[in-house]
Amino acid sequence: NYLNFSAAPVSLQQQEGFFEVVTPEYDPETEGLSELYFSAAAGVFTYDVVQRVFDLEELRAQRLSEFSAVLDQFAVLITKARLITGDDDPALNAAIAQTRQMRVDTLAAIRAIDNVEAMRAFRIRKEDVDYFKGLFEPFI
Repeated sequence: NYLNFSAAPVSLQQQEGFFEVVTPEYDPETEGLSELYFSAAAGVFTYDVVQRVFDLEELRAQRLSEFSAVLDQFAVLITKARLITGDDDPALNAAIAQTRQMRVDTLAAIRAIDNVEAMRAFRIRKEDVDYFKGLFEPFI
């Protein structure tokens, strides 16, 4: 009898139907894993590595959603800045105009991408987000 079955000899564990689970190395950006299955040849449970199939419109929706979250952050900053500074500050209005133009340009860029690889590569860069956030720091 074993109180801790994991301490039992491997041969006993396998006799009782317990086998090692082996997860193969894979790139989660481009690959996924199949359903877990038992490989009798290897004597382990494992997965097959399968290539992910990307859909351009699904990726576009994902990028738009990611950008929407960034825009929400800017909306909060703009609201705070307007509450503190007021609507008549020319420097604040210039920062808002620049942010709005970035919004228009970025949405147009995301919508214009016409291939999966370019859409997969598109990222909202942290340094760009930080730059635009920095525009509002003097007003908050």
